[in-house]
Amino acid sequence: MSRHSTTGYLSSNGFEATTKPMQEIIPPPPSNWSIGYTFEKFSFYNETACSVIINKKYPITLSAGRGFEVGYDDVPIESFVIVEAQTPYEFIASF
Repeated sequence: MSRHSTTGYLSSNGFEATTKPMQEIIPPPPSNWSIGYTFEKFSFYNETACSVIINKKYPITLSAGRGFEVGYDDVPIESFVIVEAQTPYEFIASF
């Protein structure tokens, strides 16, 4: 069993809703970083049915309330795009 070292946590500000189609929900990293976020643990909850694109290449469809979760044994999340506008969601992640 390998041990993972978490640097920090990031989350949405409670429930938010996408404001446009194809909205990336992972914010840009702090200005002093040379790379973006890589989430080894990621939990996403969608209040309504939606489609998402994970890491710019894996499209999936989620029924209302289904959610999505990634752990240490999964491919890390670097991009998470919600396809539809006006989709209520929240997420929490560790990096």
